[in-house]
Parts: sequence; structure tokens; C-alpha cells
Amino acid sequence: MSKKTILIVEDDTDIREALVDVIEYAGYLVSVAANGKIALDLLKSREAEGTTLPNLILLDSMMPVMDGKGFLDAIAQEGSKKLSHVPVVVFTAGSATEIKRFTSVVCTLGKPIDIDGLLGTIERYC
Repeated sequence: MSKKTILIVEDDTDIREALVDVIEYAGYLVSVAANGKIALDLLKSREAEGTTLPNLILLDSMMPVMDGKGFLDAIAQEGSKKLSHVPVVVFTAGSATEIKRFTSVVCTLGKPIDIDGLLGTIERYC
């Protein structure tokens, strides 16, 4: 049985590294991107190469270069069935009203992140 893969899209290095440690310890494979643009490029290259897309994306809503909403907009505009079917969990410190309209968003989690809640959510969607 292969391990499930999670893509973490988070600009804060300390948060990103902590999430990697926790999620890898829980038995998942992890890849990271520091903003939505990097994540989008990574996903598009994986799709073009025919390599496996992540089973779940953990997405920060507020980032420089391309924020969570911009990332979700770009995925929707790409029209890729594969990319649009990868479930997304959004981290937000504020309101998630605008984010919830995207069909790929399965839930939102507040910041600071509750690790037990996060791991339960990962287990549910992976």
C-alpha cells in the first residue's frame, strides 16, 4: 500500500516546517510550496509528466505572490478535471466566505492550527 501524499502551500517557513514534521510523523509523504504560484507550477508539471498528484492540498489563504483564492481561481480556470478533483483544506485566520465557493475546498481550519483537528481532517480526506 502506497503512502498518501499531501501538498502544503504555506508562506511562513516555521509553520510549513512544523506541519511537515507532524504530517510526516503521522505517516504521510509531504511536498511543499511557499505560495500559490509555486504550488500551481508544481501541480501542472506533475500533471503534464503524468506523475501522481497529491491526495490532499493544505492551503494557506493569505500569502504573497499568489494567495489561496488566486490559487483556487487558477485551478478552476485551468479546467483540469484531475486538478479540480484534488481536495483542498484551507487555513485561514479570518473569514473563509470567499474561499468556500470553490468545489475543491472540503473544509477550512482556523489559525492557529489545532494539530489534532488537522490530523483528523487529513485522515478523513485521505
